[in-house]
Amino acid sequence: MGLLGRSSTVHPFDDQGPAMRKSNISVMSTYEEQRGRKLLQRILSIRCISVSAAVIFIALSSSIITALGGVTQTALIKEVLEVKHWDASQLVRAYLDKTLGWTDDAVSQWSLYLQRRRTIEPNWNQTRVEMYHYATELNFARDLGSIRANGFEIDFTWVNGKCIGVESYHYAMDTFENFYVNDSYSEERLYHIDMDTDFRSINLSDTMFTLNYNGSFWYIPGQGLTCDAPRWWVPLTYYPGYDPPIAVLCRRANFCYNGTQEILGQTDACVGMNQLVDMLSTVIKDLRNDGALIYVADDLGNLVATSTNLFPFDLDTGIQYTINNTNIDWINVAYQAYIHQREVVSYNGEEYQLASLKYQYSNDNLNWVIVQLVPIPKNNYVRDALIINILMCVGATVFLMITVYFITKSLYQMSNVLEKMSKLDLELSGLTEPPFLEASRLYKSFLIMHAALSSFQKYVPVEIISHILKSKREAIPYLKNEICTVYFQDIKDFTSLAEEEDPDVLAAITEEYMEAMTEIITENGGVVDKYIGDCIMALFNLPSSLHDHEAAACRAALDCTRQLHHLNQRWKKMYNIELWHRIGINTGMVLAGNIGSSRRIAFTCIGDNVNLASRVENANKYYGTNVLITEATHNRIPPNLFMSRKIAIIRVAGKKSETAVYEITRDRSSANERLFSSYSSALLSYELQQLNQARARVQDILEEFPADPPTLHLKERVEAAMSGSPHDWSPVEVLAK
Repeated sequence: MGLLGRSSTVHPFDDQGPAMRKSNISVMSTYEEQRGRKLLQRILSIRCISVSAAVIFIALSSSIITALGGVTQTALIKEVLEVKHWDASQLVRAYLDKTLGWTDDAVSQWSLYLQRRRTIEPNWNQTRVEMYHYATELNFARDLGSIRANGFEIDFTWVNGKCIGVESYHYAMDTFENFYVNDSYSEERLYHIDMDTDFRSINLSDTMFTLNYNGSFWYIPGQGLTCDAPRWWVPLTYYPGYDPPIAVLCRRANFCYNGTQEILGQTDACVGMNQLVDMLSTVIKDLRNDGALIYVADDLGNLVATSTNLFPFDLDTGIQYTINNTNIDWINVAYQAYIHQREVVSYNGEEYQLASLKYQYSNDNLNWVIVQLVPIPKNNYVRDALIINILMCVGATVFLMITVYFITKSLYQMSNVLEKMSKLDLELSGLTEPPFLEASRLYKSFLIMHAALSSFQKYVPVEIISHILKSKREAIPYLKNEICTVYFQDIKDFTSLAEEEDPDVLAAITEEYMEAMTEIITENGGVVDKYIGDCIMALFNLPSSLHDHEAAACRAALDCTRQLHHLNQRWKKMYNIELWHRIGINTGMVLAGNIGSSRRIAFTCIGDNVNLASRVENANKYYGTNVLITEATHNRIPPNLFMSRKIAIIRVAGKKSETAVYEITRDRSSANERLFSSYSSALLSYELQQLNQARARVQDILEEFPADPPTLHLKERVEAAMSGSPHDWSPVEVLAK
């Protein structure tokens, strides 16, 4: 009965019922499984891993619960506290080294600068304003201390007690000078400055405020006033005139010019103790020692700073607190524990671990003691053990779930990839070989199948494979009437090119041409049915339905022509070669489906309309056109989608019926519109056998467009008709194969 008469078959792209299934399903390829297995893969089976994981986890849980005890917890807490003490001590030490080291460096740089300037003179004038004469030096002092805008002072004091300098406390910078000297106390005036203030422009009447300044000259007891005396620390000093009051620590050195023994004065660099207080609070915060307490005291028991921001001086009396006379309970408790060498302190119903650190700077007269109190966590062994048991039970459940997840993860991955493969998405990103025996075997078989399908899709259009996969049935020989737009595209004079050009060059150009044209056809919804030498046969509306398939085929033809123009520009420069092609398009009923036998089949379409499309493509060489479409295709596309002109009514060899063919283009220039309109008029005159009028119109066209191939061909037809018998005239042009 033939392919069309098989009543027991079903179209390969129609869904088939269970009763129509075949038992002899084809298999693309089979592979013998590898018999040998590595010992590790046998051990890493899913069952073995699941059982082992459960046993190991239960054993570890029991061991942890048994090993956990009060002694261990206490030891751990103590160790943690020691680490916290050590970390805090190192941070405090590092900060003190940095801060106090700055004062040391500042004294050195300040003294060295004054040495180089050599502008310091013995001054016994008690009333002269010195800051005007030492503006450059004060500029240097200001720049030197600018990095510590929240608490610094750099000054110079003459032997007679005269003092000038720059300071910044509470982020307010000022310069100062005392005006009455050689007394126990003198008046010190302060003036606000900025980083760009000219010290010579300071108005002495704009005093910020005044302070009582101790103008006595400091020296080291037992060493006297000598140029060789080492620098020393001035005891913590309280300045109540500031709001809020400040306490500063100063590094001081005698100043003499090199090579002399005459003391001209003393250089100072000071830091505010508010920086130390901020540092202690920061240390507690950074180490997350919530509730911890720290105080710093000197070797005489004088309080220097605390983490609770306690000011080290009594604001009413100006007397510095000592650690044994303050009314702060925690300091008293910590001090008593320190002198009695107790490690644990009770305060406010809480227990604290005590640790101390002795700090000395550069083996000189600064000796401090840093005492820390860190809260001791409560020993809640019973509660913790219960919580741990509950958490371990929950953890066991989670652990087994995670274990099973990872064991089956590869299976899920392969399942997802297989689902994508059913849609012809062959991307394997993220898929790796699993370590488990069963999954590994499945993975290797899957890779073989993937490789086969990847190779298969290079031989068969993706759309065909996609339909086969979606149908979930075996493809069988079958043909069915379908509406289709058939597309033929052929390279002009390819045989001559093959004889004349270098084979390697021609092969490279042809490969690039086919790649570019195929991509354009596919992007427009077409399916490349086959390559016939240098010819491309494509289908639109098969195997899948495509809306406006006639217009899609025309778009593909014009896109291919435009792309060929771009390729020719490059090929001309590289190889001095240009290619030209011809395209024919026809729409109509075709027989579409699988042609072949039960062993081998191919999807294609056959019929009169397929042959007509091929002949229309060949007709381009008669009219000198690139793209021709039949009347059936032309009538199905929107009239304003492309520029078109009717070229002729033709009858191809072997067919009794004729068809009009049209040339299409995207060129909507005014010249092209005149050409198409004039040609249509001339052709109409010819078809109405108005030959004289047709010849005149053709002549008019050639005067403006002398190289238009269709017009030249029409001229030949008109002249042939006029020279022959009127009975031999016909509007239909018969074309040979």
